[in-house]
Amino acid sequence: MHQRQTVVFGSIGTAMLVLLILCTMFWLNIIPFPFNRDFARSPKATSYIPCLADGAAAVDRTTMSVRVYNAGEVEGLASKVGETLKKSSVPVSETTNWAGKAVDSSVVIFTSKEGVASAYTLRAFFPRSTVVYDSTLTGSQVDVVLGSKWDETADLITAPNAGDFTKAMSSLSGCTPTADIPTPDK
Repeated sequence: MHQRQTVVFGSIGTAMLVLLILCTMFWLNIIPFPFNRDFARSPKATSYIPCLADGAAAVDRTTMSVRVYNAGEVEGLASKVGETLKKSSVPVSETTNWAGKAVDSSVVIFTSKEGVASAYTLRAFFPRSTVVYDSTLTGSQVDVVLGSKWDETADLITAPNAGDFTKAMSSLSGCTPTADIPTPDK
């Protein structure tokens, strides 16, 4: 009986040790995992600056759907900028801290393909902003993220005039036509 217990527990211990070594080799990528791991791969970190459609006009501010996020160190910045936009008839549905990737510029405006005209219209308020496509946004939702290089005197026009809107409605350099931006299911 004692010899049988020794053989059984010894065999189980050896099998567990072999599995531990094998799993460690998979984890360290010494041996490739034998099954398809597409779900575990990180997506390509490609960001697209969408081009504005030719002849696109500024969007009526009252019809926009805007959220303002603070990705910098200035406390209450999103709320302050949100209030400024509201005073200019831009509906702001949310003002809070940014939980996404760090923003190392002054202002980034994230948009879906449908919200490109709204995003460029908002550039009249944020002249140094960049417009970036975000596949997670739907409809004409636009997210304004105030970054770590925010400078209120250079980055915010509290009451833009017609010239500011005209200037804002031109595509940024290096932009990609929206038809050429891949959708998440591609």
